[in-house]
Amino acid sequence: MTRRLVCALAIALATTRLGLGADETRITNASSVRLRTAPANDAPVAGELPLGTELIVVGNTGGPEPWFHVRTTDRRDGWVFGGLTTSVDPGRRDQIIESIVEARLRSDGNFLASVQLVDFIERTAARLNDREARARFALYRLRSLSAVLSNVPSSVRDRDLEANRADAEPYGSWIRGRLDAVRYNEGAKGG
Repeated sequence: MTRRLVCALAIALATTRLGLGADETRITNASSVRLRTAPANDAPVAGELPLGTELIVVGNTGGPEPWFHVRTTDRRDGWVFGGLTTSVDPGRRDQIIESIVEARLRSDGNFLASVQLVDFIERTAARLNDREARARFALYRLRSLSAVLSNVPSSVRDRDLEANRADAEPYGSWIRGRLDAVRYNEGAKGG
């Protein structure tokens, strides 16, 4: 295992184009992106990055499917697969973020992915100045909240959330933390 890791690191260093993209910023365009210790799918995971994490590019492997050596704003360092990130042009930052949000709203996600989308939308909306953009992000927030709630299993009942039952987690704690915005209730039985 150690020999494999050393080989992977040696390959990474040999193929990394340091200096290229040194000023490049990227953002994760998927939820729970794995930050790895080397540019390989089987490299150990150093951490997970939520949707919308800003990354400073330190280097990359190049090629048609590059891996990026990145540093996060909280100073974590590692490698991410390029297809799970999007380059951020400072002059088009808000448009790029909005396109990521729209793409994530069109995709089917699980509970965690939907929660990360809500968080990303809320972080972005908080810093927007344009009234029209704020209005679009308010609508995106409602749609993403709906996606979160649609991912709560039918076995979780409103009374389970109220009683703080362990089997209602992680759904209950998220819903209780958002009672100003959502109220989960069992849907009507079809008929």
